[in-house]
Amino acid sequence: MDFCTLPVKDFLKKVAEKSATPGGGAVGAVVAALAASLGSMVANLTIGKKGYEDVEGHMESALEVFESESNYLCDLMNRDIQAFDQVMSAYKMSKATDDEKNSREMKVQQALKTAIEVPFDLARRCKNIIFNVERLAKW
Repeated sequence: MDFCTLPVKDFLKKVAEKSATPGGGAVGAVVAALAASLGSMVANLTIGKKGYEDVEGHMESALEVFESESNYLCDLMNRDIQAFDQVMSAYKMSKATDDEKNSREMKVQQALKTAIEVPFDLARRCKNIIFNVERLAKW
């Protein structure tokens, strides 16, 4: 399921369900995408407005960043869900034999390494959004 295409009310219901996904990482990505969208709104409201001609290029540049980040964050939301599902699948693997235990442990570690990349990526994206919002505020 592509959570990016859900209506807001449906997404909120999914978050509230008795299910681990979508969870904090996915919700964080949505909130960050909303911040980028608000940055886009400010840039769009400024572009073409009388008296702001001297910063129009800056606004257009920031707008590109916000739109790119918003799209990326939507994909990141789905990646977070997939990463969590991989972790859970790894934990559910059999551990009846030593070989199964070793295989399971290896899969768990791989899944955890993949899963931790999502919040790190989210933090980097948030930093970029904040940087560009601050730039808008200066203009």
